[in-house]
Amino acid sequence: MTRPATMLAVGTSPLMMMHALAHARAGWRVTVLDRADVVGGSWSTPAMLGLSQVECGVHLLENRPEFHASLQGLGVALERDDRCFSLWRGRRSGMRGSRALFHTLVALKAARGGRLDSFRRISRSALLSARHSATPFHYPRQGCREINSRLVQLLEAAGAEIRLRIAIEAIHVERGGGVVCATAAQSFEAERILIGSRAHAPIHIDGMAQTIPMESSGTLTILLRWSGDCPPGYSYVEILGDRLLKRVRDITAFALPLLPDGQFLLAAQLRDTNAGALSAPGVAEIITQLRKLQLLPADARIAEWDCAAYPLQTIGDRDLMELAARSAGRIVAVRTTDLADGFQAAPIPS
Repeated sequence: MTRPATMLAVGTSPLMMMHALAHARAGWRVTVLDRADVVGGSWSTPAMLGLSQVECGVHLLENRPEFHASLQGLGVALERDDRCFSLWRGRRSGMRGSRALFHTLVALKAARGGRLDSFRRISRSALLSARHSATPFHYPRQGCREINSRLVQLLEAAGAEIRLRIAIEAIHVERGGGVVCATAAQSFEAERILIGSRAHAPIHIDGMAQTIPMESSGTLTILLRWSGDCPPGYSYVEILGDRLLKRVRDITAFALPLLPDGQFLLAAQLRDTNAGALSAPGVAEIITQLRKLQLLPADARIAEWDCAAYPLQTIGDRDLMELAARSAGRIVAVRTTDLADGFQAAPIPS
């Protein structure tokens, strides 16, 4: 009996797990490695603020019918979300009407900064948002953890192994056709490796260190646990032109254990990604701005706060594909960082 081909997958973002699942169901023996202690990458739901799971990212699922169908096909329950909007100079705009404009502005900013790969990717998102402007937005009924937990269940059912707290120090793609992921404690070997645009370890192909241009970025989110008489009147808000805030989501319903009545949880992504600069006076300023924008009630009582930082190093799509080409097929590239586009580009598990 011929043994199955082996594959390593680096990272446990939903997109990486989706691609790993497709390979596992196609007969590959897959091992997924991640340095974190929970799955999900920037979509993770770690223990914070005295809760066992907190959705610490500020996410919006794009309104793409094919994307929604992919998630529902995996068993993720979606609910229509009509409480998301864009906010500019105090004026609210429906998300379906403003999403294409938002992507266009971000694409132009990338072009001005010389980040042509990002410009191409985000321009595509702008076109798709315009095309699907009549499609309602949806979000998982249980938040990000529903996507992550379902993908973990399906991976395990397909025979894949997920190994957490594995910090890869180097990736060696060797002449004999194998791949080795070296860590401080052990090495993992396979015939191929699945790498996304945010693989951070140094990569060597046939003994040669690869010079890979990377774009540095990151996200910094402040999480507020508060109490009050009225819940927020929104789910997700994209904030344009504010010097402090980029986006905000009410994540109360997604916390585990469930919060008591009258308690709420808010995630606000900041424009400044320097986590070291986040101090008590800085948090007070953010709270004041949230109240000014009417995203936090004036009488809200803040119980506690914390922050989640995700520094990011991103390989451009073209550079990633060139890296895969130099590996003679031993590196399988996941080309995009956009979840909706990436799910649609992934081989759909059957």
